[in-house]
Amino acid sequence: MQGFMEFIKDYIWIILAVIAGIVFYIVMSYRRMKPLINSMKANAELEEKYGEMTVEKIDAAPDDILWKAVLMGIWSRMADDMSDEKAVFASLNDYQKTVYAINKIETEVADRGLETFYLTSHRMYALDSDFYSKVGAKAKSEIIKKANAVFEEHRDLFEKGELLPMSEQYYFDDVQNEWNGCDEDINALCVRYIREHKAEMAER
Repeated sequence: MQGFMEFIKDYIWIILAVIAGIVFYIVMSYRRMKPLINSMKANAELEEKYGEMTVEKIDAAPDDILWKAVLMGIWSRMADDMSDEKAVFASLNDYQKTVYAINKIETEVADRGLETFYLTSHRMYALDSDFYSKVGAKAKSEIIKKANAVFEEHRDLFEKGELLPMSEQYYFDDVQNEWNGCDEDINALCVRYIREHKAEMAER
């Protein structure tokens, strides 16, 4: 027992430093994870509330969450791994397809950029229809038309789905700059579109 106490006495500062390090790591990990936890909790609450969309729910939803609420209603029809996303998208009416496709394009291009977006199957959302013009986003509509033209010019290359060699990673530079500089309020336009077509948005 005396030997153990001597050990503690000799190494007490090291032990305290290790404990402090562990506590610091736990606290910092929680702080980093807290926004993600809160986001997941908020999404779960939205899904529970808006998984079954109705006209009344659209009327009651505030503008800042309406678009996401409608998307939650669509996502609730999909498998957890979204393996049936394309099939569910095909089953949507034109109004639901519009707000879903715009969200898909906005999210994917923000995350990856236009070049990578067109290397994936997600490009179908830009190629299938001029969704932006339907909500009145004239500037984004024109930008997507230009991006589609770039894709069509180099379709064989992009359909391989492989990262382009460095010497060819410039096709979308001008269009990407236009995209980055565009200040259209896409959320406001989609919210207005949803409210104008709320009956169609609530269809199952």
